[in-house]
Amino acid sequence: MRSLLFVLSITLSTFCYAQSHHIITTSGSSWSPSTLNIFTGDTVTWVNSSGTHNVNGTLATFPNNPLGFGNSVGTNWTYTFVFPQATSSVGGYDYKCDVHGSGMSGLINCVEVVGFETELSSIVDYYPNPTNRDITIELDRVYDNISVKLSNINGQLISINEYGSASKIYFEIEEPSGIYFIEVSNKDGEIAKLKVIKK
Repeated sequence: MRSLLFVLSITLSTFCYAQSHHIITTSGSSWSPSTLNIFTGDTVTWVNSSGTHNVNGTLATFPNNPLGFGNSVGTNWTYTFVFPQATSSVGGYDYKCDVHGSGMSGLINCVEVVGFETELSSIVDYYPNPTNRDITIELDRVYDNISVKLSNINGQLISINEYGSASKIYFEIEEPSGIYFIEVSNKDGEIAKLKVIKK
């Protein structure tokens, strides 16, 4: 029996999870955005188009950071860092500009998507992603007793929808903009975990 198991993890990124690229810009003496939620393997690029700044997320300055990162003070630069390690449930990757101190600080929360090995990773398709609200989830055939759970980035369960049998599911995310997980499962305990960005 073909499995419904579909996992988003960095070990299967070639098939089912493309790492994202995030941009943080300088805005006067602040970062925009100042708080960013990302996944392991995602890339963050800081862009300084005006003024004198730097990114200081070093372990010497922030010893609770899982890893250190940063660049030198200067003007008109870009700095890129790939975040390979998740942060703990408390805190995140802290950083600041040395020129402006704590008044120009930022936080990056990095979450690891953990899943299972999969027999076939392409039997579930879901779109559009990012979405304004509506998501269509396509299965390779009709499955019985489908459950669809929606959770936020902190793992808090938002809703559960049950379907008697389905091969295509239409799902709405009524929550505010952000990153969400949709977990699709059937009566045999096969699970698909999907990462969705709500615009």
